[in-house]
Amino acid sequence: DIPIAHLSYHAYRYGKIAIGFYRRDVLKHGFNPVFYTLENTSVIQSIYSSLRKLSFIDIDTNNIFYNITDALKKIDVDKAIDIESALDAIENEAFSFASWIDNAAHNFKSFLAFVKTFKEDEFGTIYCEREWRSTKSFEFDIANVAMIVLPKKAGDNNYFELFLKKHIEEVGLPSTVPVVPWEDLVEH
Repeated sequence: DIPIAHLSYHAYRYGKIAIGFYRRDVLKHGFNPVFYTLENTSVIQSIYSSLRKLSFIDIDTNNIFYNITDALKKIDVDKAIDIESALDAIENEAFSFASWIDNAAHNFKSFLAFVKTFKEDEFGTIYCEREWRSTKSFEFDIANVAMIVLPKKAGDNNYFELFLKKHIEEVGLPSTVPVVPWEDLVEH
């Protein structure tokens, strides 16, 4: 999702070869924009802190349940039955709570896959970033490809012409997918 005006800067950082995908296809696959932040900001620290706190919550419901069950054996049977019934409900809630904690930790980790941090001296580079990510592999087919961008030359080779003459059929690229020289995009 890079504006044409930023292509030179982007190529300087990441290279001149790109596969452009249709936005609708990557959105269906779960791609999202990256969350950019400086290192050690309160936002990123709160996320890491929350994740750490979740990992320290240990619900040993089985151990608690067995300790209480042993204690119930020492009291009146009628009271023990009432208490055991309440304990069953508590145990079910504890298992649900443990599941919620695992789910929250998983969601924090998933979000962190979309976070890119920068050092203070790199802050000026955030503006031109337009990265999208997915936590799953993207097994795409040609119908998902909107454009291919290649440099005209790579070293002594006429890379662009070589691709058009030799490799385009191997890839099975239909004529509806434009193959564009990087240099032509930058010139306009």
